Amino acid sequence: MAGKLRHWKERNGRYSARIVVPKELRPYLDGKTELEIQLGGDKREAQRNHAAAVASLQRQIGIARHKLAEATNTKPKPAPYPLTAQQIAHRDYLSQISVDTEFRAFDHRYAQFDLGAEDVVGFREGYAGKLSNEQLEELVGFRLARAQLAGLTDAKRGSPEWRELAMALCVSSYEALARQAERNDGVFNGKPEHPLLADFDDTPEEVQEPVSFDRIIDDEVERRARGKNAKPLPPRTVKKYRDNCASFCKWRNDTNALSVRAIEGKQWMEHLQDAGKLMMWTALRTRRARC
Repeated sequence: MAGKLRHWKERNGRYSARIVVPKELRPYLDGKTELEIQLGGDKREAQRNHAAAVASLQRQIGIARHKLAEATNTKPKPAPYPLTAQQIAHRDYLSQISVDTEFRAFDHRYAQFDLGAEDVVGFREGYAGKLSNEQLEELVGFRLARAQLAGLTDAKRGSPEWRELAMALCVSSYEALARQAERNDGVFNGKPEHPLLADFDDTPEEVQEPVSFDRIIDDEVERRARGKNAKPLPPRTVKKYRDNCASFCKWRNDTNALSVRAIEGKQWMEHLQDAGKLMMWTALRTRRARC
């Protein structure tokens, strides 16, 4: 069964893509509490345009996050909306198709531009893995940067993950150019042929209900207090758990425990070390253990 779309809003028969702006980023987005793009009243058309609209909103969030990091001289946090290379390429493909449609409606001369072999050969060699990092950067670097600003990836330049994404974006660009050529000939029902896009399942994923850390702690407190051999958690321990979780949630700007990734735990520890808090806590714990 199809799941509920993320960042999807329906009101009075109209549809839109909407993202809530984290509190600390609002000064960099004119004080807005949320960003929204209207998608019209046709649900099927709105669903087709939803991914591109969300990507546009996430780019704005990413730019604001980058400005905040520069202003506060803090380390960048993990990508807040991580997607696979295939998912990013699919979004990029839809975005390019959307732009092509807009250009055709804007100026009739756009459709008179014929594409040649030289326009696509670079992308074909790119997704075949024949290009160096420098050549990939020149070819799809701006698309990679856009994905990073949108918070979809934090792959480092030259890493296997970075090359995989660059090659995937070569696929999306190659297929988008193929659709452009078909549309110039009046064919508007063309579909991607490369397996990366042709086999993509765009069925909305089931969105799990968020689970708070407080709920997890409450469940553990209840479990430990159950039965005749119960060993209840001391109130002091429960308070420590809640305080630490609250501090972690404030740092990552998210209270959903289901979305926590291992890299966030590592960066949280580094954050505490940089602030001198982890060192003091470790020393205190060691001293107590010796007493």
